[in-house]
Amino acid sequence: MKLFDFLKKGETETAQTKQSSLDTENDIPVNKHPEFLNHLKFIDECLSYLIHEFDFKTTLNQWVSYEYTTIYKKGNIEILIVYTPGMEAEVSIVNTDLPLDESNNVSNSDFIGHCNLITASKLKNKLLNGSGVIQIPLSIKP
Repeated sequence: MKLFDFLKKGETETAQTKQSSLDTENDIPVNKHPEFLNHLKFIDECLSYLIHEFDFKTTLNQWVSYEYTTIYKKGNIEILIVYTPGMEAEVSIVNTDLPLDESNNVSNSDFIGHCNLITASKLKNKLLNGSGVIQIPLSIKP
């Protein structure tokens, strides 16, 4: 009985700590929280070149479990942006033609960085230069 009480107490404290770190203004749903809205604004303003210049298509833009995932896709290249409330969003490039075997440390993705202007610039350069998992430079739409 005491072990169960300890686990229950630990879970409650973790949930309370997580909630307070996400939302200092009580009762704001996460999809209306300023942090989340800023994330969406950043994607719209700073990564719009993926659609307008490189002709990527948005294939996913929704909550998946506790993370908000956005995927842009062009051919075998995916740009994966994962936002977790209370943390900086992460940007990765995935080449779906390359093998993925985590048990043998074989990856088909490159972590670019956290969602910011520097990462947006790094991503664009990788796409243009064809470095890392992008083996052939991508061309910009005429």
